[in-house]
Amino acid sequence: MAELAKKLYIKKGDIQQAASLYTTTAEAGMAYAHVQADGIQASLPLGEPNDGRATIGRIKETSGHVYAILTSGKPPYHKDSYTTPGTYTWTCPADVTTARVTVAGGGGGGVAFKMTGVLSYTGNAPGGSGAMVLSTIPVISGHTYQVIVGGGGKPLVRISSKISPAKASDGSPSSFHTLSASGGGGGEIKGESPIYSCVAGASYGSGGAGGSAWDTGANAGGTGWVYVEYGGDI
Repeated sequence: MAELAKKLYIKKGDIQQAASLYTTTAEAGMAYAHVQADGIQASLPLGEPNDGRATIGRIKETSGHVYAILTSGKPPYHKDSYTTPGTYTWTCPADVTTARVTVAGGGGGGVAFKMTGVLSYTGNAPGGSGAMVLSTIPVISGHTYQVIVGGGGKPLVRISSKISPAKASDGSPSSFHTLSASGGGGGEIKGESPIYSCVAGASYGSGGAGGSAWDTGANAGGTGWVYVEYGGDI
């Protein structure tokens, strides 16, 4: 960012705070004031008094609206991606108060069977897709949030003269703080001897893909993911 070395200092009693100045309005944020710093026109970031970057300084518009002078402008856009199953932590960077979070659950495993012997036939069905949730939420600078990425469900394949009802594994859910997305359902073998068939797993949205299946094989479901975006216009 084209942040000036000069800062605007606000002092009240024993409290002194510094506000950054920028060469462009885009870097200052949605609201700003024009100021001069050593002959250079600069933009001073403004925001609501409850903004985590608010100083004790205030500026009143001609409309009567009161803005707080902010310590800094909006941070540059950034995206953190979590795409491997597991548990992680995300620490909110300084000056970030809002994040756009995408949470997707893992897909369910596919299922397939082949009945051998006198009565020989096959069946297969895919797993279901996991749910996906997208939300813009308030976050606290310096606070640590838990991130869980759900894996895809394991497939199920049976090749035997004796088939019985069974189910491939469901996909695991993913989450970020209080946001969560369920995993897709695993495909199932249903029926009674000697007739069985396969049923696709339950799908819940655009998360991890359900595992595919064919006459004598099936795949695991796709892994879920968590994306955390912040800065820029978020």
